Amino acid sequence: MPFYHTMDLPSFGTIEGFWDLRGKEAGYLGFASAREAEMELAGKRVLESGPASGGLTFYMERCGAEVVSTEAPDSYRMEYRWDIPSCVPPDFEKRVAESKAGLRALHNSDWLCHKEFSSRAKIYYRSAYEIPGAFGTFDIATIGCVLLHNKSPHLILEGAARVTRRSIIVIEILPPNADQEGMLFLRKDTSFYDGWFHWPPKLTVKVLKSMGFGDSKVTIHTEMMGGKPYQLYTVTASRE
Repeated sequence: MPFYHTMDLPSFGTIEGFWDLRGKEAGYLGFASAREAEMELAGKRVLESGPASGGLTFYMERCGAEVVSTEAPDSYRMEYRWDIPSCVPPDFEKRVAESKAGLRALHNSDWLCHKEFSSRAKIYYRSAYEIPGAFGTFDIATIGCVLLHNKSPHLILEGAARVTRRSIIVIEILPPNADQEGMLFLRKDTSFYDGWFHWPPKLTVKVLKSMGFGDSKVTIHTEMMGGKPYQLYTVTASRE
């Protein structure tokens, strides 16, 4: 399935994706209402990590934000393993080839939506670990369901914190250890590829506070993925 977000496109109608956030974008981003989202995003410069098919990109743009996104290029060797030769799973190269094909399809879905919505949002294909100073500074950074897929998620938060003046919004799946402060390790064997750690909300709050974003709000919400409900959390952390 090349679309990550379910999208309603003017020329094609509804195209199904993994996540259906239609009509719920404001709550997903931690806002109390669509009106609050419009008030908070209008005129703001937003850094978005991992736009996928762009469901949130175009929503924030409709709210009046200038959006700059970073996405993994199809040449990016997905972090499926530790950098230790003995830890390389036997089907690693097959997985790399599949990830490249999947990323190309994802990029195409995003660009199709850019055209459909006449979007002016910018997208750069690069590692989320490094945000160049040439990008300038941002009022808000959004990091939606990105941390669990990376070996060093704290580096992504650190990179965003360096260039964000006001607030960082982090969305992740609510893990079983949601009431704790430690990461839940997901990589129990070499057959699991899609994630490294679950970050509970308390840990996200503490890490962002250490980076200067100490005024936090946590919301819990339910979203649909593949027709099934999943609980997620959103941390909105602002500079004090």
